Amino acid sequence: MEKTSLHWFRILIPEIEESIKERRWDELKKFLENLHASEIEEILEDLKPRERALIFRLLPKDKAADVLSEMSKDQVEELIETLKSEEVREILSEMDPDDRVRILDELPANLASKLLRLMDKTARDEIAILMGYPLGSAGHRMRPEFAHVRAEERVKDAIERLRRKGYDEELLRTIYVTDNERRLVGRVPITRLVLAEPDKRVEDIMDKNPIAIYAGKDQEEAAKILMDHDLISLPVVDSEGRLIGVLSVDDVMDIAEEEATEDIHKLGGLPSPEPEEEYFRLSLWERVKKRVPWLIALLIFEVFTATVIKGFNRLLSQAVFLSYFIPMLVGTGGNTGTQSVTLSVRALTLGEIEIKEFFKIFIKEILTGIGLGMVLGLVGGSVAFFILKNLKISAVIFLALFSVIQFSNLLGLSLPVIFKLLKIDPAVSSSPLITTIVDIGGLFIYLGIASLFIF
Repeated sequence: MEKTSLHWFRILIPEIEESIKERRWDELKKFLENLHASEIEEILEDLKPRERALIFRLLPKDKAADVLSEMSKDQVEELIETLKSEEVREILSEMDPDDRVRILDELPANLASKLLRLMDKTARDEIAILMGYPLGSAGHRMRPEFAHVRAEERVKDAIERLRRKGYDEELLRTIYVTDNERRLVGRVPITRLVLAEPDKRVEDIMDKNPIAIYAGKDQEEAAKILMDHDLISLPVVDSEGRLIGVLSVDDVMDIAEEEATEDIHKLGGLPSPEPEEEYFRLSLWERVKKRVPWLIALLIFEVFTATVIKGFNRLLSQAVFLSYFIPMLVGTGGNTGTQSVTLSVRALTLGEIEIKEFFKIFIKEILTGIGLGMVLGLVGGSVAFFILKNLKISAVIFLALFSVIQFSNLLGLSLPVIFKLLKIDPAVSSSPLITTIVDIGGLFIYLGIASLFIF
């Protein structure tokens, strides 16, 4: 979850610490009850471990569960070690199964095992179901609790059964309809169910053929389906079409944030972030370690630019003025490629373009490259003429810019598509990678054109 460091309550940290020292528990309890779970988590983040545990004990168990689900892996570890086993058990019993699984995924194996031992059999069974699906799948992220009725039931019987079950308000927004073998056959909004004639059958008022997702599918695909169809929840089914869980809008927001963060890291040439990994929680060594591998690889790759320059050494020694425009050429090419790869990755991720349409898109991008190349080529050629007062060199700069922009634009489009065909995340075709390739290719194009026209 995104943190905001300027929340008003953070200025009260010294006063909160003073209240803890003076044991003004009633005052602290009253203050905390008006705060959201995410705000309490931010306060705990600024306190010492012992103070954190004392504040945590003041919270009602349901709010404590919400706060725990907001906390980072390190904070959870620290807190579990501080609290008594019975306190941890009570908090875990208030948490949703999917939140329990998220915490267990992030904790070391020994601590995760300790938590599992504190849970009752029902909770352990729910967790076993979710953890049986691959990490990052819809089944791993789903909530195994959902409100459902049977298709052949009468409306009055269905309502009575829902009442007896005592579902949370959130689960009652959409009621799923199943057959006798629990296969998903429909859905019905709670308002329609309540307002329907009591003796009508549920199957007569339900929406048939509801949109659902198989539990083994990627969570990113689940998020896309839910957003594309404006749903408030998405049913998750097994291989036989049986309803086994739901994904809510809240789940999808978390998934979307995680996937966007992962793609942004990859576009920047960084490894995927760990869960709850935040900038200010990383040590100096961790920050360096995350960034240095790609930078070393790209640095080695950039050695090829030296090879290109060496190959045109005679040309550059006789026409030193050509070196004046190298930064402009490769910089413009890199910028164009970065724009193109960003648009391409976004379009592929959102499903706006399909692989089968690549040829049509390729032609469009050729035309786009021609337009960009003409405009930027004229600007660059004019700058060259202003500096050197030489029409031939201006023409070389125009042609070089035109060609480099066309090359980088098509490279930025094609590389993510190639990666997609190879079953590699398109976001791996990162901006640093594109820039490095364009540096080498652009330099070769520029000096190649210059050698043809100047000598």
